[in-house]
Amino acid sequence: MDKLIVKNFGPIKDIAIDVNDVNIFIGPTSSGKSTVAKLIAIFSDDFFMSYPSIQNFEAGLLEYSIDFIRSNETEIQYVTNDGYYEVNKYGLNHHSESQEEIRKIYDYERLFKNSINPVKDGWYIKLASDLVSSSGIENQFTTNDSLIQFVQNQMNAAYNKIKKQCGFYNIVYIPAERILLSSIQGSLFGLMKNDVSIAQCIKEFGALFETARKNLAAFDISFLNAEYEYSDNNDYLTLSDGTRIKLAVASSGLQSTVPLMVVIDHSCGAKELIGAC
Repeated sequence: MDKLIVKNFGPIKDIAIDVNDVNIFIGPTSSGKSTVAKLIAIFSDDFFMSYPSIQNFEAGLLEYSIDFIRSNETEIQYVTNDGYYEVNKYGLNHHSESQEEIRKIYDYERLFKNSINPVKDGWYIKLASDLVSSSGIENQFTTNDSLIQFVQNQMNAAYNKIKKQCGFYNIVYIPAERILLSSIQGSLFGLMKNDVSIAQCIKEFGALFETARKNLAAFDISFLNAEYEYSDNNDYLTLSDGTRIKLAVASSGLQSTVPLMVVIDHSCGAKELIGAC
């Protein structure tokens, strides 16, 4: 079980929280509930776990729109089964038994995503050769695509095995401001053109929602008596009485809940495909 300890950071004076499968934070407005959730997301981020540093921690704060000053009295600790991260006035201290393994696979994933033709890259040829050799199977790959798929599956399996052993989780931070998605999606390019600042966490959640809605196409949200559908570049809801409306004109509760449910359903489905759930 992970543990988060925060002292003298923003509105938070002194807390110690066990990070369980389900955590419910209850408190007044501006008491630090969202800050706690964002800190957990930062410490559980694949990039931060691969390259822990005070610079990357502060970059995470900026990404999640946390602008509290780290004072001389600030202490933040995140303890996992695998090690710990500690932020104080001097910077960041950390220890992780599996950091090098996590970093290696993380770097391979980034190379894989950025490579136009990975089979021709030297790093990929070496990785593929090592994986085929260690798997104990002969080279049965008749096409480049089959080799690429094999390597990708092996990397996913290794990455998720390490993360499971160390108590790491796949984190999706869902911003409370997600209600903005249904309102601004049609004006997004105009906002970008006029250099309107949008928090990175909202943009990242928007990207997840964009991918999820295209892949799901339709999604039944039974507890809301509604069915979601993505069609002709628009989000629609069919209500229990058969009425079909755009998500952008639905109640604020629906506008807030539907993106959350669509992203969660798609994220869990994607993890099941590689055995991570």
